[in-house]
Amino acid sequence: MTTAAELFSLQEIDLALDRATSRLADIEAELGERDDLTDARNVVLEKEGAAAQIRSRQTDLEWSLEEARGKASQIEAKLYSGTVRNPKELSDLDADLRSLKTQVLKREDALLGLLVELE
Repeated sequence: MTTAAELFSLQEIDLALDRATSRLADIEAELGERDDLTDARNVVLEKEGAAAQIRSRQTDLEWSLEEARGKASQIEAKLYSGTVRNPKELSDLDADLRSLKTQVLKREDALLGLLVELE
């Protein structure tokens, strides 16, 4: 026959086993969450890398845009300064200016597209 002390001891062991099992389940749940967290961090790193590439392209495009605007300003100043009197040269300058203005518009559109992509 079992005594009350042995039954009490068995009950204590059974309760400790239940607590340990519950704690193990909690730890496994936390480890599962860490996998989700790791996946989320990897996604963030990928997005940051993509954003850095877009910013690099944006900087290059901004420099290119400013260069085209500067050239257009120089040609426009030369065209309207009155120093050039040769009709052929004036015609060439006008064609260059129209071409540069078209390039500026295309680069502005591309820059706007990059800014939208960055958002």
